[in-house]
Amino acid sequence: MSDNITPQQYRAEMAYMNHEVANLKAQVQERDRIDPYNPFDNPTEYHHYNGDYSKISPLINETGYKIPLEPMKSEKRGIRHYYNIAGFSLLISEILTIAIFYALIYIFSGVIMFLNPKADLIAIDDYMRSGSIYMGINMFIFLLCNVGISLLGLKLAKIKISELFKTTQFTFSKGFQYVFIAIFLQTFSAYISSAIGYIIEECGYTAYVPDGSAGQSTFTGIIVSIIYGCIIAPVTEEFFYRGMLLKLFSKANQRFGIIFTAFLFGLAHGNIAQFSLGFIVGIFLGHITQKHNSIIPAIICHIAVNAKSEILSHVYDTEYGYIIATAITMSASIFGLIMLFDFRLKNKLPATTPHQTRRGFTLAVFSIPLMLTVVYQIYNALTFII
Repeated sequence: MSDNITPQQYRAEMAYMNHEVANLKAQVQERDRIDPYNPFDNPTEYHHYNGDYSKISPLINETGYKIPLEPMKSEKRGIRHYYNIAGFSLLISEILTIAIFYALIYIFSGVIMFLNPKADLIAIDDYMRSGSIYMGINMFIFLLCNVGISLLGLKLAKIKISELFKTTQFTFSKGFQYVFIAIFLQTFSAYISSAIGYIIEECGYTAYVPDGSAGQSTFTGIIVSIIYGCIIAPVTEEFFYRGMLLKLFSKANQRFGIIFTAFLFGLAHGNIAQFSLGFIVGIFLGHITQKHNSIIPAIICHIAVNAKSEILSHVYDTEYGYIIATAITMSASIFGLIMLFDFRLKNKLPATTPHQTRRGFTLAVFSIPLMLTVVYQIYNALTFII
């Protein structure tokens, strides 16, 4: 120690140096620690949408730990846990929807037959279809199954409902842009489904096209149809698909979550015509949900698309209705295409790292309830063709 440095100065200098060493050590440890909200160091993902990955793999909290390319058994179980919840929710939804639908049909048929003993089953069925009974039953089932099962799935996954509505960076102008993009995608998917239908018919089969006129022959039926198609269906479907399911499938891979949820959304419609719409529009809705960390933008777009279809379906019935409806659809679609180009220049779907490819579809195929639902829905869609 130099003669011109006192012991007190020496101790102060050593304390300062120890403090600097501790700071540097903490910085190194922080640099080597994995961010639980961006565990795969993927700059293309929306990190605010991710959950805490340490709940799947607690090892990432250890300093110096590196996530292996192939997930370990414990990590696989953690990811598959969420995929199983999603599959279980889908499977229960399918079973309950069918069971409740037929139970209510039998109940209403029995009541009508009791009040009108001379009525036959065909007349009763025609009455229920032409009125608002069928539509009311569907509306009730949507509310019960989509909302109820979504709440159950979120509870099992320990995801708070508020996490679906933490809206960030969403403005009126973006909502305006998204609505027109969704309308364009709806029109585009209609041409895609028409082309697929043509190919199917050329092969000697028939592409099932859903009849949307049921329940619209009375004023009450029209009102119920509007409430069901423009409010209940879009809100509850977004809560189920872009809310609960997208969260579960995006735990390790946001891109997989968007695409697979859109695929399931398309399958759920049960026919080729609406599969194209559900899948194409579903990808866009999943993207903006992750981007803004909220299902609100998707709900707005879904309501707008359904409302546009509902309104124009009534315009078609008026004089010059076809010309007016076509002009409105094409104008909105062209503007939507321009908006889509602008959106895609600034926003890309999240990419997938090599680590994440091992944690998406390759694990989902081993979820038994999920695969059972997918196989059933594919079979159900094919039965309308073959």
